[in-house]
Amino acid sequence: MKILIIEDDAKIIESIRFVFQVGWPEANVISSKHGEEGLEMIEKESPQLVILDLGLPDIEGFEVLKQIRLFSNIPVVILTVSGEEENIIKGLELGADEYITKPFKPLELIARVKKALKNHLVSQSGTEVSLDYGNLRIFLAAQKVQIDNQTIKLTSTESLILKYLASNAGMAVPNDALAEHIWGNIYPDCNKAIRVYIRQLRKKLEKDASNPQLIITRPGIGYMLVKPG
Repeated sequence: MKILIIEDDAKIIESIRFVFQVGWPEANVISSKHGEEGLEMIEKESPQLVILDLGLPDIEGFEVLKQIRLFSNIPVVILTVSGEEENIIKGLELGADEYITKPFKPLELIARVKKALKNHLVSQSGTEVSLDYGNLRIFLAAQKVQIDNQTIKLTSTESLILKYLASNAGMAVPNDALAEHIWGNIYPDCNKAIRVYIRQLRKKLEKDASNPQLIITRPGIGYMLVKPG
């Protein structure tokens, strides 16, 4: 397992490297302090996952993410100091699989990296099967859906959430159950992260994201995928 860190702070790189040496010694951690070099390393080194900082000295981290998504669907975990919701939304819109803020908790970092890898493998494997919900078709072994005959790409986490809601269609899924399904446990601010993912799904799937008819909120409980009438 090879993991690429794109981060300009040498202390952060060494901290992440130490976390993996202790918590996941099988992982081979490589690094780059520059975005352009990091992009080249993805193509040359073929890592299984990228941990990406947003504040890089040569190009913005968001631009690195854009470039990655032009040629690869490798899982990308953003690890940055900015916890502003607009940056979280932008990162997920551009195709990040996870967004973690600094300072990070070592066990949480490893858990979420492993979950991102697992989600990616699940979304890439298996015979293609689809579920139909009215005008929505969900492909179970791919990160995509079709709605009104238009194909829409999803991130691995968005795909995981939608499939879980679909498996419980017509029933409200509690936030804690979603968090357990996505990350394997419940961590601080997980409800905020889920809210952002749901917002992104609505923007991709709903005719009017501000007035959702497909993925609705059950106040005090969680979210529900509405069964077609």
